[in-house]
This record gives sequence, structure tokens and C-alpha cells, in this order.
Amino acid sequence: MTKFFAKEVTLAAFLGMALISLSSHLASAETVLPVPVEPVLVSEIPLDAPTVKNVILIIGDGMDDHQITIARNYLKGTNGQLTLDKMDSRSIAQILTVSNIAPGVPVYVADSANSATSMATGTITSRGRISTSAGEDADLTTIVELASAAGMKTG
Repeated sequence: MTKFFAKEVTLAAFLGMALISLSSHLASAETVLPVPVEPVLVSEIPLDAPTVKNVILIIGDGMDDHQITIARNYLKGTNGQLTLDKMDSRSIAQILTVSNIAPGVPVYVADSANSATSMATGTITSRGRISTSAGEDADLTTIVELASAAGMKTG
């Protein structure tokens, strides 16, 4: 296994956590709120899992449970459901942010740039960073770049 493949598997496992951690928990028609689920650790995802032909990843920027609840209550009422509530797979990710001056020091407010960078590269970075590291300003390889280099279609 090459170093490239190991990094690709690590990033794929990270995204796999976001995509398949809830796949075994389908919402029934009687469900009013999202089905509670047990979290799945990336280390528990088998590397020999079936190959998926296509993946569509929807990322709601700045959208956590509070915003979803407000939208559900406003659009459908307190007992209603959004299409999002009926999706086969749904997950959340916590993004860590660090200081640009002292990359080991946590910053408790993220922004869209460093959040997207963390999801695309698997690297913790600082606010305002787009595919670059905190402090050093080094370019970071994204999962899209890895997939493209492996001959996969991206877009």
C-alpha cells in the first residue's frame, strides 16, 4: 500500500463517517423527529466495504441542529418533517479551529473557509484558510485532488 493510498483511505474514511454513519437508521413514516442513532467511529468502518459508484455530499454551511429545528418549526410546524429528516444518511461533524499565530492554541469560533478546508483535507487549520495550513501557509491536498489524481471523476 503506497503512502498516497493510505492518505486517500484516511480521507475517504473521514468522509465515509459523514456519509454512512447513519445509513442503517432509516426514518419511518411515523417518525416526527430524526431517528436517534449511535455514532460510528471511523476505525469501525471496514476497509473492504462495498464499492460505491457515486457519492453526493451535501454540506449545510453554518447549519446545525438549531437552524434545522427553526426551519422545521417554521415550514412544517413542531410535529412536521423536512425532507432532510427523511434522508437515509445524515451526519454531523465538529470542526476544530486553531490560532494562526500559535497553531496549537484552539479558537472557539470557526468560519466557512477553515471549516471547508478541514472537511476537504482532514487537517485542522485557522480561520480564513482555504486549503492551506495554519501558521506555515503550506498548501494542503484535498480529497477532490486525491480522487482526481486516482482517475475518479470530480466536480
